[in-house]
Amino acid sequence: LHYDTDKKTTTKGTAIDFGMLPKDMFDAGESLILEIIDLLTPVAPVDVIYLEGNHDKMMSYGLFKGVAAYHRGNSNVNVDVSHKPSKCRQWGDNLVVLTHGDMPRKNVRDLVTEDFREEFGESKFVEIHSAHLHHKVVEEMGSVVLRTLSTIAGRTDWENSKGYRSQMAGDAIVWDDKRGIVLTVPVNV
Repeated sequence: LHYDTDKKTTTKGTAIDFGMLPKDMFDAGESLILEIIDLLTPVAPVDVIYLEGNHDKMMSYGLFKGVAAYHRGNSNVNVDVSHKPSKCRQWGDNLVVLTHGDMPRKNVRDLVTEDFREEFGESKFVEIHSAHLHHKVVEEMGSVVLRTLSTIAGRTDWENSKGYRSQMAGDAIVWDDKRGIVLTVPVNV
C-alpha cells in the first residue's frame, strides 16, 4: 500500500507521494484483493497470506484482518494474518518460504534452515520468494532457489528521482506435487 499513515508516510516516517490519498489507496487495495479472491474461488480453494512490508506494516495488517473477517466462515478461503514475518507453504515435495525480504541478504538465505528446518528436511524442491527489491532475480544457493519477485506497484516520485525503472510485472507459477515448478508465466501489468 506504500503508505502507513494518513500523512503519506511509510512505517518509518518517510514522506512519499504515490499520486493518491492513503484512504483511496487502502480502498483500491481492498477492492483488488477481494476481486482476485472472487476470481480464484470458483477454480480452487484460495490461501491468502499476509506478509508485512517495510512501507505499510499497520495499514496492510488492518487490510488483511478485514479480508479475513469478510471471508470468515468461507471454507474455500483461508486468510493467514499471523504475526510471523516469514511464512511457508508445503505441499507434496515442494516448500516455498515467503518473506518480504527487508533484511540482510544472508538472513534471507538462512530462513529455510533456521526457521523452517523440519519442512526443509521433508522437501525436494525448495524456494524462497521475496519482493523487497522490486525487480526479478533468480539465484540458486545449493538446493534452494531464492526468487526475488518483480512488483506490480507503480513507481513513486522517489523511485523516479533515483532512476529505478523496474518493470511492473509478476509471475504465475504452477507447481506439481512431485516435480516442482512445471510452468512459469510472466504477467506484465
